[in-house]
Amino acid sequence: MNRQLRGVAASITLFLQAVLITTSISATSVSAHAKPLTPAEHARLTTILRQADADFRDDVMPFWTRYTWDDQYGGFMTAVDRQGNPGKNTDKYLIMQARMIWTLASAHAYGIRNRGYLPLAGKAAKYVIHKMWDPKYQGFYLKVARDGTPSDTNKFTYCQEFAIYALAKYAQVSGDREALAWAEKTYALVKEKGAMARLDSMKISIANGSRFPTALGWAGWRRARH
Repeated sequence: MNRQLRGVAASITLFLQAVLITTSISATSVSAHAKPLTPAEHARLTTILRQADADFRDDVMPFWTRYTWDDQYGGFMTAVDRQGNPGKNTDKYLIMQARMIWTLASAHAYGIRNRGYLPLAGKAAKYVIHKMWDPKYQGFYLKVARDGTPSDTNKFTYCQEFAIYALAKYAQVSGDREALAWAEKTYALVKEKGAMARLDSMKISIANGSRFPTALGWAGWRRARH
């Protein structure tokens, strides 16, 4: 298994095993019928947890922070090869930025505080706010070119919600009130546009019976281009 996939699998295992251990311990404390873990089972899960933790700290996070941040233009590159070299597609997607912000802030909260992850999350948050926000039609662009020029100005609820999660998590961990304000602003916009979309879709549905409300995007807003 290549380095990135091994690291991702280990990260998932980390959280899954932590949940399993917590669930098993909690179950034994609230139910007389719950079967407790045997010493061997507990030892095995603990070993897996430690291995996954080490992989997360020493493999996954260093790779993605070392090779995806763009020192020239800011933001995270979405496509890199196994050696960390940028791929042909150098566009920067909103979801990638949001995932990295959330992960960096979460890693800091998890206890990895000596590698500059929280400051990097802050730089990424400012990049998203100042480079990916549509000042005319509102909302975050789906993606921008490497230099920050909008390359796809579609807006999808799914993507906006990633931005909300990321900015809110960063604000929670760092105390950054600007990030919190942008998370709240985006949340309010999603509610506003979502309500408009439902009304517009219901009108169309009544007219021809071929459309129904969708949570993916909003006509006239997500398609607006400069």
